[in-house]
Amino acid sequence: MNAEPNADLAELSSYDLFYVHFDERHCSATLGFTDQAGHEAFEFFLVFTEVRNVTVRGWAAPGRKNVQLRRTGDGIMMSAEAEGSALSFRAADLSVQRARSFRAWPQEG
Repeated sequence: MNAEPNADLAELSSYDLFYVHFDERHCSATLGFTDQAGHEAFEFFLVFTEVRNVTVRGWAAPGRKNVQLRRTGDGIMMSAEAEGSALSFRAADLSVQRARSFRAWPQEG
C-alpha cells in the first residue's frame, strides 16, 4: 500500500472534498481535497486503484464531509458523508498523486 490510511491521512474530514472523478478505463477514482487559512491554501489528490462496489447517494456542493478511510482484508474502504449525500467504495490501493500549497484569495465569511 502506498499510503497508510490511518496514519498519513487521519484527518481528511478537516479538508474540503472538492473533486471526485471515476475513470472506468482504469477502474480508478481520484478525490481532491483542499484547505485554506487566509492567503495560504493547500490541496492534494488521492488516487484509488482497482475501485469496486461504488455507491453514490445524492451529492452536495463541495465542502466538509465526514471522510473515513479504513484498511480491510482486501484493501481500503473509503466513505464520505454529509447531510443529503454519501459516497463509498472499496479499492485495492491508494497513493497521493499531487500535493501543492499556494497563495489564494481570502475567503469571505
